[in-house]
Amino acid sequence: QNPDEMEALLQEGVCDMFALVRAYYTDPEYLRKIREGRPEDIRPCTWCNRCHGNLKAPWLNLCTVNPFMGQESKLPRLVEQTKGGKKVAVIGGGPAGLESALDCAQRGHHVTLFEQENYLGGQLRHTDDYAFKWGLKKFRDWLIAQCEKHGVEFRMNTKAEPEMIRFEGFDAVIACTGSRANLPDSIAGI
Repeated sequence: QNPDEMEALLQEGVCDMFALVRAYYTDPEYLRKIREGRPEDIRPCTWCNRCHGNLKAPWLNLCTVNPFMGQESKLPRLVEQTKGGKKVAVIGGGPAGLESALDCAQRGHHVTLFEQENYLGGQLRHTDDYAFKWGLKKFRDWLIAQCEKHGVEFRMNTKAEPEMIRFEGFDAVIACTGSRANLPDSIAGI
C-alpha cells in the first residue's frame, strides 16, 4: 500500500496495476491524496483484518484506524457539524486523544492537547520495542504528524487540572485519559 513502492514496481515493469481494498477502507481519499502529491497524508493500514467484518450478525465492516468506516450514513445525524473556531482542550495523548485532536483541528478548531507524560501515543509507545508492531507504530507516528500539520498545540508533561482548563477559557473539553488496570487487592505480591 506504499505509493512510492507501487510506482517503482510499475516503472520497473514488475506489474501493470494494483488492486487495493484495505487502503480504501482505511482512507477513502487514498487515490486523491496520491494525485495531489500528498502520500504522507494517507491514513496507514495496520493490516489487522478487522475490515473483513463479523462472521455473524450484524455483519458490520469496521476499521481499526478509520473510526468513520461503516458509520458514514449515521454520522451526519449523530454528530452535528460545527463551523470551527472554538477553543478545544483534549486531555490525553494516546490514540483516542490524538484522533480527537486531529478531527477537531480538521474541522477548524484551535486544539490544545494535554499529555502528562513526555511522549505521545499512550500504550502505542510499546510499538517502538517490537518490530512486528510496525503497522501500529506507523499509525501512531502518522497521527502525531497529522496533528502537528493541522496545528494542534501539544503540552507535554502537563497534567490538565480543572482550574487550568477553566482559566484558559476552553469552549469544549474532550477527555481521552485511557484506562487503568483493575487489579484485585486480595492477591499477595501483586
